[in-house]
Amino acid sequence: MPSSAMPHSPAFPIWPGLAPGSRHVHLTESVKDPSHVFSPVKGISTPSLTPFFPEQANGTTVIVLPGGAYTQLVFDKEGSEIAEWLSQQGITAFLLKYRLPTEGHADAHLVALQDVQRAIRHVRAHAKAFGLNAAKIGVLGASSGGHLAASAGTAFLRQTYPMQDHIDEYSARPDFMLLLYGAYTGNMYFSHASREQLFFPENVKNRLYAEFPTTEQVTSTVPPTFMVAAGDDAKVSAENSTALFLALRRAGVSAQLHVYHDGAHGFALRAPASQSIAAWPEACKRWLLKHDLISRQTP
Repeated sequence: MPSSAMPHSPAFPIWPGLAPGSRHVHLTESVKDPSHVFSPVKGISTPSLTPFFPEQANGTTVIVLPGGAYTQLVFDKEGSEIAEWLSQQGITAFLLKYRLPTEGHADAHLVALQDVQRAIRHVRAHAKAFGLNAAKIGVLGASSGGHLAASAGTAFLRQTYPMQDHIDEYSARPDFMLLLYGAYTGNMYFSHASREQLFFPENVKNRLYAEFPTTEQVTSTVPPTFMVAAGDDAKVSAENSTALFLALRRAGVSAQLHVYHDGAHGFALRAPASQSIAAWPEACKRWLLKHDLISRQTP
């Protein structure tokens, strides 16, 4: 688990007022007991970005999308810990607290992608002020956050909300994707190992995955992609990752996939050294270096 090199900056909202579709939603944000193995967040009505600025920034940005089966956000294990690790590589990370499709918002299947698109545009619009390269803004998502990140990279031309202000004139296309153990197909029963692994009502799940079957939305305009999965994942089959990798390859998109023997689901940065999946951060650093997204190998 990474240690924080420096405290993160305060979070800021991404929308100029109420987020689209949340006008009639009244939620109280809650966080599970921090002493738990991880602390999921629920009740999100005000999407926000929390910046993690490195001591020596290289201009690259990653927007981090935690997982949580679209019913909660695993904000520490798949959020702040990963953002801290990225900042140690010289990358400026922004941790996105996005709305969940299970909490009563209008157009529920769109709200998470609305927030990601707005976050990318927000960072791009303010790149100069942050000292960032507007052409090196990527997304990293784990589990359901992986599906969301892949949706951002394959459906960036889709207008999911009415223009709010000048920020929405900027492109919502991420420049690269880092995807961890996500469900990427449009068939939720292929996406998950069993029906028992479905954590919220089928009508919501069906609509969300049917609307954004990322393996079927791949074109040559999808950004370069790095992917990781565990062969023994009993919650989200590694076949999701292989299916997306093959779709990217057929479209001529630069993609790299690592499927490790063991690691199960939800490893993030907490895998013990005895598991083969523990090698993924170093593989990711090599990929980032090859794509000129970090300047050198970092500790």
